[in-house]
Formats: sequence, structure tokens, C-alpha cells
Amino acid sequence: MQGKIDYIIVKDFSIFGRNALESGYFIEHIFLIYGISFVSVGDNFDSDKFKGSTGGIESAFKNLLHEQYSKNLSKKI
Repeated sequence: MQGKIDYIIVKDFSIFGRNALESGYFIEHIFLIYGISFVSVGDNFDSDKFKGSTGGIESAFKNLLHEQYSKNLSKKI
């Protein structure tokens, strides 16, 4: 909120969050409001490329896949 963060860089979407809706909300709304760029290296995603849009179905789908993987993994453990 103080403008001290310009970028958040993660290996892939699964590292950022386990809930697809919350992850998408932060990427598409919160980070945009505070001028924070989000980069997911493994997913080849840079929010700067999608200013004014949602980032596409591909990023939403990847978030959902990571959420399901986490749920299944926790059940197995």
C-alpha cells in the first residue's frame, strides 16, 4: 500500500496461491490498483502484457489446475 513493491515474481502460479479465485482477484484487481506487476516465470505470464484485461483463460485455467492439485495432494497426505 506504501508503493514499496513493484514486482512479484514466482516460479509458477502454484507458488503464489492455492485458491484460484483469490489468486485471480489479486492478479487482476489488487495488484493493478497498487501498480504491482506479477510475473510467473514457469507459466510465461507477465501481468504487464495484460493491462486492462483479465490475462486470458489460460492463466485462469492454470490457477484452477494448481488448486485441484493442492486439494488432491492434501487428501493423499
